[in-house]
Amino acid sequence: MSMLRDIQNDVLDEGKSLSAVLRRCKVLAHRIKYEPLNQWVELELGGYPGIESLPEYRKTGVALKASGANSAWIMTGQNIPVHVLPGHLQEMASTGYFLHGVGALEANQDKEGLHFDAPAPVRQWIETDGAGNLTITSLYQEIPPGAIKSVLSDIRNRFSRSLCGLRMSFLILSILNCRPTSWLKLRLPMLSK
Repeated sequence: MSMLRDIQNDVLDEGKSLSAVLRRCKVLAHRIKYEPLNQWVELELGGYPGIESLPEYRKTGVALKASGANSAWIMTGQNIPVHVLPGHLQEMASTGYFLHGVGALEANQDKEGLHFDAPAPVRQWIETDGAGNLTITSLYQEIPPGAIKSVLSDIRNRFSRSLCGLRMSFLILSILNCRPTSWLKLRLPMLSK
């Protein structure tokens, strides 16, 4: 219970590295044999394999930007309005997906001017159908300032809520005088929703 309390206090402390707190939670999840918590911590630390498994709180709105040239002029970092794209590409073009592990997010949270490469289907459509006689030299999604800090804050909040549920489960089990492994039958708030 002491380790859980320490982790709970650390996750609330903005001065503590979230990745360090998650690593300690991984040890706790292993000790109590709670696989859903262990899996969630592993994904948060190591990153998500693809956008299909990515929780909503790791997505953000982005601006689609392009640089390019033709024989008459040059453009650099121009906004591309997503409404000119076909409907099936609009959400893909305007959404940034933070697949990276928490450590990488923490390392970049104070940097400005960060961007993702534009998704391949968006790039392909712009280069073949949308650019006219313009040669695209760069197509990217600009991450808004503060977006990474917002994602990290959401992770901390979800983590904190889940730890409260876990602590409550332990308290209930101690009142019921149950063994620690009995808590596996209790349902905790889902971490990744």
